[in-house]
Amino acid sequence: MPVSNEAEQVTFNETSRPSLPFEQPTFVFIGGAPRSGTTLLSNLLDGHPNALVFPKEHSTLERFFWNQNDIDTYARTKFINQRNQGQQTLLANQAFYEKKQNLLSHEFGQRFDLNIDFQKFKSAYLKYLENRPTTLESMLLGLCYGQVCANLNSRKHVGLHTKYLVYKQPFFTEVFSEKASCELKNCKFIHILRDPISRYVSAKTRRLNQRSEGKKWLGPINQKSYVIGHSLVDLTSRQLALGNQRILGESNYRTIQFENLIADPKQEIGKILDWLGIQSTADFDISPTRLGQPVDSGSTLSKGYGVDSTASKRVDKYELITSPTERRIHRLFLDHSLKGLEKRELTTLVGFLSPLPNSNWKNYICQLRDMGRWLANGSPASVEQFLDRALKGSVGISGAT
Repeated sequence: MPVSNEAEQVTFNETSRPSLPFEQPTFVFIGGAPRSGTTLLSNLLDGHPNALVFPKEHSTLERFFWNQNDIDTYARTKFINQRNQGQQTLLANQAFYEKKQNLLSHEFGQRFDLNIDFQKFKSAYLKYLENRPTTLESMLLGLCYGQVCANLNSRKHVGLHTKYLVYKQPFFTEVFSEKASCELKNCKFIHILRDPISRYVSAKTRRLNQRSEGKKWLGPINQKSYVIGHSLVDLTSRQLALGNQRILGESNYRTIQFENLIADPKQEIGKILDWLGIQSTADFDISPTRLGQPVDSGSTLSKGYGVDSTASKRVDKYELITSPTERRIHRLFLDHSLKGLEKRELTTLVGFLSPLPNSNWKNYICQLRDMGRWLANGSPASVEQFLDRALKGSVGISGAT
């Protein structure tokens, strides 16, 4: 049923068992290593009238599978109430949202406000789960229901026969793609690949920009030194994507290249729409938006709210913000995939004895420990071990990883 244009009204079914007027929606999940362009892609799809895009990263996939023992209680409490459970909580708590906006304002010099009624989002999400079994689908639709109740632009989609619900989350999307496909009737996955050197530059630059002046320190990632932690995230993400595509098939799991997306966004988005089976429309102009409003992140999006083609050239900055040792370690992981120690890698091991630029003492301790493990085992870590930790919930990933 079409909805009213009045912001304060929601005229679709809000009975004791609320429902969304979507007939068998297709869930579209966007994944990739952090800083690969997941936000850019979701923002480019946001303007299409047939796609309802969740405006923040969600953590539904990983949290659902990590909390199977008590999913009924978890979905109604921690998942929506505790900040460390994912960005969906930003839409349910104004204090969380404002704190995040302050951090972004410091980093980018501007705010990224969303026209969200926080109380309505939370109450609608909880209302949707009432009298329903807690499944992955019901949690995702609960977030969708909260979104259309709490934001006017999202409610407009309800009357346009929207059938594609788009959610983005780096890394964990590919970790749980196969499991999610078994839980959901209709779902598709898009994985974004980005040049690993350019991605590392983007991630490190953002991490440094988030620090206050005089305190630009890089800490360890998942109990690994910064560069090794990053390398493991990148390698694991890529290997999972290739495996998922083989298992789920190219009709359900698509990989795209970030550099192609920013070089010709119209063509790449057109390919994605064809793959999804939907058509472009006259009012869809391939401009990045969030909840229908133009966005500018200051990175992959230019000041004119278009796509910044210089984002693919960050490889030129690689040597400016990394040390020789850091580059050796990074390239060693990417080139050899941890296949073992070779004589020409001894210079890299020696380099472990000196701290990397901008790293704190915790990172240095992890760096020395990684060196010891490398000497003892032939490699400091493995993708298999890292993936096993991710499946168990002992790996943390963020957009600034």
